[in-house]
Amino acid sequence: MEENQILTPLVWKDTSAKKTLIGKVLSSKTYTRSAMESILRKSWNLQIGFDVVEISGNAFMFNFSSEEEYCRI
Repeated sequence: MEENQILTPLVWKDTSAKKTLIGKVLSSKTYTRSAMESILRKSWNLQIGFDVVEISGNAFMFNFSSEEEYCRI
């Protein structure tokens, strides 16, 4: 089965790559960027900002503002 996917080009900056994680949700349900941000902000108990970028179907890049929170996660 082939899916139509829009791929997001990844742009790495020296400083931001140090506080970045990439993850994939293993589920038959598709999650949006905003849904992932809401779910993870609550479950990770993040106090400082972070960004979520959708890479492809259920694959996301997480950029943390704080190195402490990045290391904790």
